[in-house]
Amino acid sequence: MASSKKFGKSYASKSQGMVLWLGIALLVLVLDQFTKVLVLGAFQLGDSTPITSFFNLVRVHNHGAAFSFLAGAGGWQRWFFTGIGVAAAIFMVWMLRAHPGQKLFSLAISLILGGAIGNVIDRLLHGYVVDFLDFYWGAWHFPAFNVADAGISVGALNYCMKALIAKGMVKMQNFSESRNKFGYVYVLTPDGLSHRAALTQAFLKRKLAEYAALQQEIESLRRDAGTLAFNEPVPEGTVTTTERKSA
Repeated sequence: MASSKKFGKSYASKSQGMVLWLGIALLVLVLDQFTKVLVLGAFQLGDSTPITSFFNLVRVHNHGAAFSFLAGAGGWQRWFFTGIGVAAAIFMVWMLRAHPGQKLFSLAISLILGGAIGNVIDRLLHGYVVDFLDFYWGAWHFPAFNVADAGISVGALNYCMKALIAKGMVKMQNFSESRNKFGYVYVLTPDGLSHRAALTQAFLKRKLAEYAALQQEIESLRRDAGTLAFNEPVPEGTVTTTERKSA
C-alpha cells in the first residue's frame, strides 16, 4: 500500500513537471509562429526596416538550418531538416519525461523543443523558414534569425552551462543560495563590469608580487645551499677530483 502511494506521488510529480516543460515549449512555439505571421503580413521578401543603429526588422526566407546553414543547397535540405526536427522533437519529449526534476536541463530541452517544432512547421507549410531579426555592426550583419532560433540557441547555452556546473567549471552555489538574486544583475552593468575588472587586475598584481617574492626566496636558498656545500669539510679517506688528476 505504501509503495503504491509512493509510486502515485512520483507519477503525479513527473506529470506536473511534464506539463510545465511542455508549456514552456508551447510558449516558445506560439511566440515564434505569431511573430512570423506578423512579418509575413507586413513585409515583402527582402524588405528591411531600421529599428536602431544595430538592429533591423527584415523578411528573409531561409531554406537551410539555423542561421542560414546549407541555405544554398538544391532543395533536398527541406525534408532532411524536417526529418531531423521531427526525430529531435520526439527524442526531447522522451528526455523531458525521463528527467522532469532536473530544472536547468529540462528548461534547456523545452526551449530547444519549442524552437525545433517552430522551424519544422515553417518547412512543412512554406518549404523555408521565415527569419526577420537582423543584428549588425557597421557593414557586418549577423545571419538573420527568428524566435525559434533564439530559443534553440538559449536552450543550447543553458544545456552547456549545466554541463559546466556539473563538472565544477562554473560556480553557482553563491547565486543559488543568495536571497537577493537581482543583486547579481549589477555585475552585467558597465559599472559592475568595470568593478569586476578592477578586482581581477588587483588580484593578478597581488599574485604576481607573491610569485616574484617566492622566486627571490628560492634564489636565496639556492645560494645558501651552494655556500654550505662549498664550505663543508671533506671526510677523511675521500679522494678529491684534484687528487685523482695529480695521481
